[in-house]
Amino acid sequence: MNPIPLVRMRYADSFAQELQRIGAPVERLLNGINLSEEMLGERDDFITASQLWRLTALAADYSGNFD
Repeated sequence: MNPIPLVRMRYADSFAQELQRIGAPVERLLNGINLSEEMLGERDDFITASQLWRLTALAADYSGNFD
């Protein structure tokens, strides 16, 4: 069985906070990666690394900032 890379929810929460600061539709973006704003409150929980990378891609597309 292949391992599934996991990261802490706090990293997704950091992106969500920044998205909220710039006025992005955070809930819609989170729904696109099967997360909710309520789940972000559990900062020590885990999500898959691929979910985080998808959120960063959505954040970059929305903001136009690809750095």
